Parts: sequence; structure tokens; C-alpha cells
Amino acid sequence: MSGLEDLRTLTVEDVAEVLGVNVETVRRFAREGRLPAYRIGARLRFRPQDLDRFVESCLLKVPDIDAMLRQARDRRVGLVLKRKAAASAAGRKTTAPEQN
Repeated sequence: MSGLEDLRTLTVEDVAEVLGVNVETVRRFAREGRLPAYRIGARLRFRPQDLDRFVESCLLKVPDIDAMLRQARDRRVGLVLKRKAAASAAGRKTTAPEQN
């Protein structure tokens, strides 16, 4: 670490405000090891970069919605084509060929 900026820390209250959670939740995250914390005297302190990593780790991975929609559309189109083909085949089977 170099420079004073690297030494800047956040309190439990600061982290709770940033995350929008109760201070007890922040303490629990630290106790569980989910959020790295440092004990300075009797108080917990958090580095901003550790908080950034924690937030990134909580990010939900959303699948590519466009790809999912294309797949669903392709399945529906495939089902419609199969039904049409089945109906067409069934229509040919039930219709007797014309005889003169």
C-alpha cells in the first residue's frame, strides 16, 4: 500500500448506508467472512475496494435475454410448422384419391 488514500477506511455505519442495510447485517457479513473487515481497537473498519468487490460478487448474472427470446420464438415456430405438417399429412391420409 502506498499513499494516504490506501489507508482510508469505512465504518460499519458507512457501509450500512452504502448498501442500504442495517448495521447488524454488515457485522454479520463481516463475521461470516463475506465482507472483509479489519478490527481497529474495538471497531470494525472496511476498505472501499473490498466493499466494491463485495458488491460485484452480489451482482446477479442475468442470461442474455435476447438469446432466450430467439430460442423461445424458434421453438414456437418449430411447433407451428410441425402441427401444420401433421395436419397436412393427416388431411392427405383422410382424403381418398379421386377415382374416375
